[in-house]
Amino acid sequence: MAGWDNTQICTSTHVEQRGLAPAKVQTGTTSIIYPLQNGTPDAVQLKPILERQRQCNMIVFTDLQPMHSQARNIEHHLLLQIIRILLSSDKTSSYIDKTDPLLQPHAYWPPPSGYKTQEFVMRTTMIDEGSTEGNMEVANDQYFMQLEFKKTDLDDHAILAIHDQATNARIRAVQILRKGELNPIHCMSAFQCGIGWFHAQLNFLWALLHIHRGDGEQIGSLQFFIILLRKVHLGKEKPDFNML
Repeated sequence: MAGWDNTQICTSTHVEQRGLAPAKVQTGTTSIIYPLQNGTPDAVQLKPILERQRQCNMIVFTDLQPMHSQARNIEHHLLLQIIRILLSSDKTSSYIDKTDPLLQPHAYWPPPSGYKTQEFVMRTTMIDEGSTEGNMEVANDQYFMQLEFKKTDLDDHAILAIHDQATNARIRAVQILRKGELNPIHCMSAFQCGIGWFHAQLNFLWALLHIHRGDGEQIGSLQFFIILLRKVHLGKEKPDFNML
């Protein structure tokens, strides 16, 4: 699995100017690769994946809609989260045992006991991944310059790529623009995109805010409680994730 994001370092081109001149910002990209848990060579063959993609119908909401049992589980988890917030905020609830099994969320796909994902951080480059062209350069630098693969070594290897929506969109743009490129790294068809869980939560919260904000006159609306709690900065287009 691969992932990369921009790195910004404040510096100056002249050492003697440090502390005297405004900081200068150097933008680059840091990449990390991870071994997949239970991954096998057969599971990451690229050609069968691309063939299934070509035959796949357009995904619609009903393909993603949770079953009734799943919806009940989600509701239960949300309820536990609300209870945890109340217990941590209300001093009069100190007599309640927070370790009570009834207050613990159920783990549906727990990792093996003691399992820790390995991380292999690659050399930070001065390539700016904030563009379509930049993402092409990042992929080329990762696999052909740093890891020293030959051009044909990864012709049938899918690489899971977990990013934010902006990076995923740029990877998709490369896949469209360079569709005729034979090398799967150069056309980035090797990268099978997925969104990072944090960004999925972030977008979910922002969507809830935009749909259910209401106004301050509407008792029980999100805006009513934003005003009540004096969290007026939540009125921005992209408010703080943790506070929201």
